Amino acid sequence: MTCCSTGNTWLFRKLPKKIYLQLSSSVDISYSEANHLFNRFKTLSSRGYMCLKQFRDSLGLIGSIELFLPERMFYAFDIDCDGKLSFLDYATSLFTMLRGSESAKLELSYKIINTKCKLHGITLDEFVELVRSIFEAKASLLRETPQTPSYEQIYEIFYQVSSVNSYGDREISKKDYIVAIRTNYKFAALLGVSNQHPLQSYCSVCARTITDNSQTPFYSTQNRHYYNHVNVGHSEFRRTYYGKRIIKQIRSKPIRDFASEVSLPIQKPGNSNEVVNPKCLAVYFGHKRWNHVINTMIGLRLTAKQVYKHERRQIFPADFNEYYTFIINPNDWLQKGPVEEMTEHSVRFTEYAPRVFREVREMAGLTQQEYCESVGPEQLIGNMAMGNLSTMSELVSEGKSGALFYYSPNGRLIIKTINKRCAQYFRKWLVFYYSHYAKNPNMLITKFYGVFSLLSPTTRGKREKLYFIVMNNVFHSNVTIHRRYDLKGSIVGRSLPEDEREDHTIALKDLDILYYNDKIRIGVDRKKKLLAALRIDVNFLRESKFLDYSLLVGFHYRNKSKDHVHWEIDQMSLETWNSIKSEDRSEMYYLGIIDIFTKWGFRKSMEHLMRSIQTFKPGKISCIHPRKYADRFQQFVSSIVI
Repeated sequence: MTCCSTGNTWLFRKLPKKIYLQLSSSVDISYSEANHLFNRFKTLSSRGYMCLKQFRDSLGLIGSIELFLPERMFYAFDIDCDGKLSFLDYATSLFTMLRGSESAKLELSYKIINTKCKLHGITLDEFVELVRSIFEAKASLLRETPQTPSYEQIYEIFYQVSSVNSYGDREISKKDYIVAIRTNYKFAALLGVSNQHPLQSYCSVCARTITDNSQTPFYSTQNRHYYNHVNVGHSEFRRTYYGKRIIKQIRSKPIRDFASEVSLPIQKPGNSNEVVNPKCLAVYFGHKRWNHVINTMIGLRLTAKQVYKHERRQIFPADFNEYYTFIINPNDWLQKGPVEEMTEHSVRFTEYAPRVFREVREMAGLTQQEYCESVGPEQLIGNMAMGNLSTMSELVSEGKSGALFYYSPNGRLIIKTINKRCAQYFRKWLVFYYSHYAKNPNMLITKFYGVFSLLSPTTRGKREKLYFIVMNNVFHSNVTIHRRYDLKGSIVGRSLPEDEREDHTIALKDLDILYYNDKIRIGVDRKKKLLAALRIDVNFLRESKFLDYSLLVGFHYRNKSKDHVHWEIDQMSLETWNSIKSEDRSEMYYLGIIDIFTKWGFRKSMEHLMRSIQTFKPGKISCIHPRKYADRFQQFVSSIVI
């Protein structure tokens, strides 16, 4: 096998239509997406083909420290078994992992597991080697000792799922494998998917699946979770995957908004009715930010491991200035002991105030296991072996902040890049935020779970330092959000175009909620309690001199629901203001205050002056003094709660 096999596709500047037609006949992909991937493939390959070494290089740290999975994936991608990957081989398999139907992913998964185009099933020895390799790969990413199941445990599961072939030997055939993945969560756990319901983890977080009703999966809507993506304005975001208007440099204005979310569901396998917003796509191997995402996931997991090994204790003033730093060096990642010196390819990952943010996560009910599974790379190995690419998903803001947004694979957390000045301000303000949350555990304000920095080398030989925060996803839930609003209490320019209002993935605005006459119907007693809680939060934001924040509201309608909800159970004592049922149990609401970090100052006072002159409505524009903004905000929210 040579690395520079001959071919002719590398000669073309654009993807030939003939190849695109072949590709689109098997996977869901637009021409602009395919062409962008084609150009990326040319930078990763040689003369139109990719060899095993180049494929491993495209996997970044995973390819450099782990031999098992990259080789199996390479041969599974090699459709014609010629020992090299053409663009068609690569793109077909990649988009199967990103957007394929359940059946297509299972077909690819079996090829990865039963590698090198073998015709027979998986034998016991091969299965034992497979399981051990997966657990060793997961441990290698975190530089831990693998907790591999015993031979007896592996044999027990193998005997349960395998069948006897025509020669009288037990093996796992393709049929056995697919049935086991659908029905046996212990089998899926051996393959690295630590979830009681394998298909729930197995489903791609940000993939449009192709309808496939051929079989009923071991899956319950009761356990379905819905994925949320960022959107402060429908026109402010573009998917970077198309290669259009890619932000080359992250620029955030000082102390800008941190978060703004709307909801989008993880699609149920075999169901194409729930469409995923096309502006969001998982960061795939070979993507220019793949290494950034992997390093981030590893860094988040390492800092979590460090902070959780200590016993919980009272928070002291010094904890707000504490920080943990780790150095990730791909070249000697498997070397035992801590890495203390930076090299040319090293990445330095830092978490600020780790004990404080651990306490915030505890107060929010986010357990150690849930947090680590949300941000860590452990599930990545198992999911990739199962033909599914569920890394963090990326969205780029072209709005006010110009930030990058990432979503954890399970959609529970949002990661957003911020600038240095914003990070420094946040660290100073953290003591007030923590105190407010400790006194008001049911606050509506966004829950922040950490602030971090990542110092990494660039292609120009320099180093770039990125700051980012981790926060909760307001609409992460086990039900569909049928309609959502981003409410500021302003009426100037606060409406979507009529042709966009019916798109349930776009957040409507203040004039739209008046147009639809939607109300939060929770009754007089709970209205008083909700508005009291809102008043406490808003007064805190006013004292911090913040403005331009929003109340994010999601509506789930019982008459449109296909989800499993205990509508008649009275959960008054269990509900928080982030999730609450209507008084007549016909609706469910998801609430959260977002975009909280726009600070009043000279720049904002000038903006207020200019907008007032432009509109002749100084009291109704979004940019007004924090005191007036807080009063108007509360009045508007009060008018829609009954």
